[in-house]
Amino acid sequence: MSKLTPPLSVIEDRLFDPSPTLIRRWITGDPSLSTDDRQTLERDERARFLRDLAELPDNVANDAATEYDDTSATYIIDEAVTIPPLIDELHRRRVATRDHFESIHEPAPGQMRLFERAAGPEGPLDWDMNTPLAVLLWRPTQVAGVWEGWMLASETDYATDLDILLEPEDEPYDGLVAMVQIWNKVECYVYSDQQVIGQLHPDRLRTMVLAFADYALPTAASTASVPVSANPGTLIDRVLNGGKRVLCGTPLGDARDVRHRYQALYGAAADLIKQAAKLAVVAHLEQQVHDRAAATATWLRDTWGKLIGGLQDLATELGGSLTPVAPVAVMSCDEAEIQPDDSVASGYRVAGLVQVECLPNGEDRALKLRLTRLAVQPVVLRLTLDGDLLEQHTLDAERQEAIFFVTPEPGLALLIQDPSGAQYRWTLAI
Repeated sequence: MSKLTPPLSVIEDRLFDPSPTLIRRWITGDPSLSTDDRQTLERDERARFLRDLAELPDNVANDAATEYDDTSATYIIDEAVTIPPLIDELHRRRVATRDHFESIHEPAPGQMRLFERAAGPEGPLDWDMNTPLAVLLWRPTQVAGVWEGWMLASETDYATDLDILLEPEDEPYDGLVAMVQIWNKVECYVYSDQQVIGQLHPDRLRTMVLAFADYALPTAASTASVPVSANPGTLIDRVLNGGKRVLCGTPLGDARDVRHRYQALYGAAADLIKQAAKLAVVAHLEQQVHDRAAATATWLRDTWGKLIGGLQDLATELGGSLTPVAPVAVMSCDEAEIQPDDSVASGYRVAGLVQVECLPNGEDRALKLRLTRLAVQPVVLRLTLDGDLLEQHTLDAERQEAIFFVTPEPGLALLIQDPSGAQYRWTLAI
């Protein structure tokens, strides 16, 4: 098996080592750092070295820095060192690409977006973004700001048949990315000031979708052109179902294939992107619940208010008055923060016969009416629809109250029979 570049240890350090920003906050004593972050940094060799370095006098610190051997990172750059041509070219390409896409802010299918910090609907999250991660956007979800897409990566030596390499036709794009990890699909929260580092043509995006379809629903036609044996570090042409050609790696091999570990590392790195998106989804669902609760509370308040006139007519027919009782926050919805209408009480005493109250009823659009006996003698309650009896209750010494769930409609009425046997009608239609 050929040696793949860069080594997995370097990839793992880059993806999961504490970021320079986090280390700087730790060294300067940022009080907002969590206990977990502090403990992680205490265990990290590089973080401890940088902290110790910061505490030394400048002349001693410079000597210590030159003696510290770390092949995965450079802490002090000597101005006399010549920048290698490859690094210089990557830098030039990055600057040119970012200038090209600088004015683009709105997300669109086929965009390559750089995630340099963790952010959600409420703004930046206090999560350490160990290294910038990139995502190819596919399509928006039903949640504002959340898109489906695939992780992008640069380590083409680790490509499998499910890693599609970017090609000259896809330029311009930042040298930070070189292939699309079709196996590593994510949902991501896109924030407005995020850097766009590339844009695939719609035809090329469709190719990625076809590759994902082959992955999700493999067929004999889509796998026929893929070699049976694994050969890490080798790139091949593959023909997708539908005739599209892509450049990719060979299939994964057995447990000795280091690409299994590579995929596990990038799968874990993608979790940070996914977690931020989950926050956006949760916020969206909470807003939906709030909106539904607000709409229901408004409906309950308005509907109850429209039935008060009929209750007043009932009291007049009984020869008594309609007296409001102390309001219970019944017309409101706590989640929606809607208060009862001051002009409409939540309960009334009807001519000394019964007390009628409208109670909270969750998110259901049905009035929950509680009738309590005030008269000394039994009172009979009958709920009818177009004259047909739906429900009947007798309020007496053993049972003082009854509950009705009512959705006002034409023909619906509550008949109240007083101790004398006379029956009175409360129309429950609006």
